[in-house]
Amino acid sequence: MNSIDSSFALCGSGVEDLNHLFSSCTRASAVWDIVNHLPSLSSFSNFKEWLVSTFQNSQPLTIEDILLVWLQIWKARNNVIFRSAQVTPLAIVHAAAATGSAYRLIK
Repeated sequence: MNSIDSSFALCGSGVEDLNHLFSSCTRASAVWDIVNHLPSLSSFSNFKEWLVSTFQNSQPLTIEDILLVWLQIWKARNNVIFRSAQVTPLAIVHAAAATGSAYRLIK
């Protein structure tokens, strides 16, 4: 029987789960560090604590930014798996910013 590789595609380490995907993955952490208008993940004991605090204390624009970054991290993960793409944290942030700009133009 073939075994399934459960390591995370973006960084090659850690088990792929939501916490790893959006925070503890080294590439995801680098993405959040680039998005400097959000509280630093390192200021909190875990991703859930950061998320709750950020959503409670943020403006709607900030929440949109978080959702856009999540979307681009997910797309980057899929591009690595299904297209063997090379993805950098900066490219993820740029894609989130471009999607946000386009969305806000038509909104």
